[in-house]
Amino acid sequence: MFEEGDACDGLYLVSAGSVSVVTRAGQRFVSVSPGGMLGEAALLDGGWRSGSAVADEPSQLLQLTPDALAALQRDQPALAAALYRNIARHLAQRLRVATVRRPPIRQGMVSGSDDCKSDG
Repeated sequence: MFEEGDACDGLYLVSAGSVSVVTRAGQRFVSVSPGGMLGEAALLDGGWRSGSAVADEPSQLLQLTPDALAALQRDQPALAAALYRNIARHLAQRLRVATVRRPPIRQGMVSGSDDCKSDG
């Protein structure tokens, strides 16, 4: 499917089986069962894969490529909007889970970081 560090080639929907996303160090980010998706962040921002997709068992996946998403936006904007809402809900749920698992951030931890500076 894809390896950690690969460029985005689309979002994957698991239709059968189970797929996990793991780091090179073997840390498991998530296991996805039928009805779930993976690769949504890379599809939205065009970034690199944060982990490798590994089938836990024989699996079937459906792929939504960036080109197919662009065509959907052009040809069926209401359907594309519904897809984006579902992706946003999915990402929000993952963020909530990740937030619960992480220790609290101390005030001032990010001071001095250039990552969030505004161009304006």
